[in-house]
Amino acid sequence: MTKEAGLAKFEKSIEATIPALRRYARALTQNSEIADDLVHNTLLQAIRSKRQFHGGVVLSWLYAILTDLNSDRLRLSARQPALSSSKNDFSPDVAEQDAGSDIESALSSLVDDQRTALLLVVLEGLTYREVAEVQGVSISIVTSHLAAARGAIKNVLEGDIAARSLAAAPQSRQQESVMAVPQDPPARPSDVCTPSRPASPAIGTIAEINAKRHHVRF
Repeated sequence: MTKEAGLAKFEKSIEATIPALRRYARALTQNSEIADDLVHNTLLQAIRSKRQFHGGVVLSWLYAILTDLNSDRLRLSARQPALSSSKNDFSPDVAEQDAGSDIESALSSLVDDQRTALLLVVLEGLTYREVAEVQGVSISIVTSHLAAARGAIKNVLEGDIAARSLAAAPQSRQQESVMAVPQDPPARPSDVCTPSRPASPAIGTIAEINAKRHHVRF
């Protein structure tokens, strides 16, 4: 294989990883614009550093580059005040937005290394060994990061659920008090007004007889 053919094959393999890189970057940053910039810079650095790739899984190597770039971005942003915050361009419905905000807040509460390890395992399906290679740490440290991340997310999500339950409690009690208002007792048969019965035919007959008596001549 010639050098040109090898370079073309390398670039094609990198191009195939773009959807996975974009998914990982968006989950990592919670910002579509920053994620796209990270993917772009990752691809540029990968092409420039192609000689540092000595075989293996290209995607894992690219994950490592993207993770390092994001860590550099976080260190830089920590030194500078945020001028503006651009929101992601997703438009979920109300239910999905509530669930998404819970997950986003839970992920935001994690330390960078914990969030990275969790996303690589849960979202991208990497093994602990692959995550350890991406992060440049031992497998035991990856295991520790994952345990801490899962525990922190569980606490955040349970706290959000408890807060919503407390907020909904007054409204629930108000509805129960409305339902508890005593209703009027059912009417007794004696209280029900019954329509007057028609006059008996016998009464009409007697009246006619009396009238005829008054007109009788002796």
